Amino acid sequence: MLFNLEGNKWRHMRNKLSPTFTSGKMKLMFPIIVSISEEFVQVFAQAAQVNEVVEVSDLMARFTTDVIGSCAFGLDISSLRDPDNKFRLMGRKSLVQQRYGRFGIAFRNSFPQLAKSYA
Repeated sequence: MLFNLEGNKWRHMRNKLSPTFTSGKMKLMFPIIVSISEEFVQVFAQAAQVNEVVEVSDLMARFTTDVIGSCAFGLDISSLRDPDNKFRLMGRKSLVQQRYGRFGIAFRNSFPQLAKSYA
């Protein structure tokens, strides 16, 4: 996480990531994100017709997976339409099976110094 880094580590990671987010590349990403957003609206509307209660966190995770898969890797993940997509399942598995257990990412983000000493 770039937000939790300090000093030279932050500077090194920022220099690596900055070329990814140039104005030209962001302009290329925008139509992709708009397209996935439109699909999200359709999937959300369908889910709302089927159930009164919609699991928004799951839909947002699938939306994020599709955006990252498309923008970063150039893949059409379609996890909004297919919640059991292999890319999504493997991504979830990698996040859940971290060294700190189920709450690993939240723990590391909330208490970075403690997490470093725990490692």
